[in-house]
Amino acid sequence: MNGEYPMVVHVGYGKTATTWLQERIFGQLDSGVYLGKRLNDFPRWILEINYLDDATYRARLDDLRKIARGHQSSKHVTVLSSEAFTNLGVVHSQALRIKQVFENPKIVLVLRHPVEWMVSNYKYCVEHEGFFSHLEDYLDWGERRTPFALEKRPPFYLPDFYYDEVVSTYRNLFGRDHVLILRYEDFKENPKEFGCRLSDFIGLDLPSFEERARHKVLESPDDHRVEEQRLQNLLKVVRRGLAGKGLNDSWSPIASAVERPILLPETEERLRCSFRPHCAEFYRDL
Repeated sequence: MNGEYPMVVHVGYGKTATTWLQERIFGQLDSGVYLGKRLNDFPRWILEINYLDDATYRARLDDLRKIARGHQSSKHVTVLSSEAFTNLGVVHSQALRIKQVFENPKIVLVLRHPVEWMVSNYKYCVEHEGFFSHLEDYLDWGERRTPFALEKRPPFYLPDFYYDEVVSTYRNLFGRDHVLILRYEDFKENPKEFGCRLSDFIGLDLPSFEERARHKVLESPDDHRVEEQRLQNLLKVVRRGLAGKGLNDSWSPIASAVERPILLPETEERLRCSFRPHCAEFYRDL
């Protein structure tokens, strides 16, 4: 590496204050230290690592390596962040891409209680991505461990939250000393310690971390608001499907909706049973 500092790659997960870290912490570092991504700036070369199909990625690999080496410095640490490294269905293959592109990087991986992640991301997808069905319809239980037929499967692939497996992949690829595992719950409960661990690992001062953490995360919408939005999304789908077929414009599923929790007790228990054998190192309370 010719005396260059290793690149620090923050890989997510999403829904673990990733955008807050990108905007309020990493984005405040000196110019040339933080490479992206930001809320309105996703550098093309990072996007290509995350999203190129396999054939195009292989063709671009040498160029991506050169770009990555060009961003490393002999004077200071460089940091990049993209939660797309933990996009569902490709968590392990994205880790391999990091290994192929970067020279001896340091990895920051932030986990969140997997059941809480399901609920939080479901709420986000109802509000922003048009989800119109109940949470259960979006869960891929991964019983056959085959997430590859993307057009046929629900989007939330549970084995990607088998944290013991995911962490093992990163530790095997990069070495235990080069992988920092943090938890979103610790960020909320003790941001000072969280910030100190992150700062010590990446080798950079992160001034005012605790102060900034007091204004850290958007409040999650309550179940009633999410359910109303879900039904509005459903209504849009129905209206599109029945356009021109005499659907009464005043008809709405909201008036006749039956109130129910987003996470049914039986679904929560099944999720806990699914995650329990695979998250023992980090979430023993499952």
